[in-house]
Amino acid sequence: MPLLLALLCAASPAAADGGTLRARREIGPFTLSVLTSPGALRAGPLEVSVLVQDRATGEPRPDLPVELAWWPLGQAELARSVPATPGHGASRLLTGARLGLPAAGVWAVEARAPRATLHLELAVGPPLPPLRAHWKALLIPPLGVALLALHEWLRRQRAVRGRARSASSTP
Repeated sequence: MPLLLALLCAASPAAADGGTLRARREIGPFTLSVLTSPGALRAGPLEVSVLVQDRATGEPRPDLPVELAWWPLGQAELARSVPATPGHGASRLLTGARLGLPAAGVWAVEARAPRATLHLELAVGPPLPPLRAHWKALLIPPLGVALLALHEWLRRQRAVRGRARSASSTP
């Protein structure tokens, strides 16, 4: 069993701060790292985080403004951009934003910091079918009903046992 766990851990892709490192490059005076939501990328909302570090010292620079731009590959005229929010994700060292990728395909993404721009291309699959995308939320109502039914059954069992005890203790 420990060997199996070790193999599973070794086979998983590297992830940082709950995301998957998609690109890391030294550009100008900075090192830029781009992370996305873990797992396969799908059309729909996509969390993108950027870590900007001073190239000479390696110190994080969350104080620098970062802008994220994205567009379908080969269609730069459809580019959209948003400023990245500091403290995005679980780390206060990251900046990031939620990008809306409406369709499957290859998307160009740029992380733009002062004097440094990191360009990468992301292959994005089709969105999950609605049932598969929301199956966890759909389990909540039946689970609630099942817990209520269990509660009522236990309450009735307790009441039956209580009546049986009082009937047997009466002379």
